[in-house]
Amino acid sequence: MGANSPKDNVGGDGSALQERLADPHVQDGLARILDRIDTLEAAIERLSVALNQGPGMIAMATDMVDEQIRQAAQRGVYFDDRLQNTLHLLEKLTQDATVQQLEGLLELAQRAPGLMAMTADMADDMARQAAQRGINLDDRLHNALHALECLTSDATIEQLDTLLALAERGPGMAAMVADMFDEMMAKVQAEGVDPQELGQMLKTTTAALSKAKKMPPKKIGLFGLMGALKDPDRQKALGFLMNFLKALGKSI
Repeated sequence: MGANSPKDNVGGDGSALQERLADPHVQDGLARILDRIDTLEAAIERLSVALNQGPGMIAMATDMVDEQIRQAAQRGVYFDDRLQNTLHLLEKLTQDATVQQLEGLLELAQRAPGLMAMTADMADDMARQAAQRGINLDDRLHNALHALECLTSDATIEQLDTLLALAERGPGMAAMVADMFDEMMAKVQAEGVDPQELGQMLKTTTAALSKAKKMPPKKIGLFGLMGALKDPDRQKALGFLMNFLKALGKSI
């Protein structure tokens, strides 16, 4: 019989399998597969432990978050309000008008170095023109800083506080002075002195002194004095002076 029996085939396949298993390369491959199976089993075990612990960990994390929210609320920080404000701010920031403004700011930031250089050139030109007019900006700045230092010193601040306090009391002091003046005028009027007549007398005397100062002085003798007394104005003034001396004598 030319065909092989089943037992011969099995025996042949077993020998081939043994020969393959005896191959070092096959043994290395099987060892790597077994190592990977061990690693996979360890990973599945850790995953199973994590899944079993997951609900507890989630609950613990939730409790921690709730505790943080409660502590923040005690400090006056409310996360709901902050979240709403954040969403409102995000809505504002994503509006077309806001985006255009931000783009304008970015463009301005890109042009800032050139603008700063141009501003510096303008400042230098202004300083040069001021120097040509005899104005030293360094001295002016030094004086301004010195004045600012003096204005912010403790002594100046104390004096300003005193002036402010005096200004606050000014209306009351003015009213007190006005009352004192009214009282003094009442006493003067009670003694028979008319303030209006006194003011008019002072005005007349001042005008007469001014006119007399403008007249050139003349040297006169006894006869000249007698002739001067014939002048009606001098006679009226002399009569007033005599009346004043009489009244003064009665008062003394």
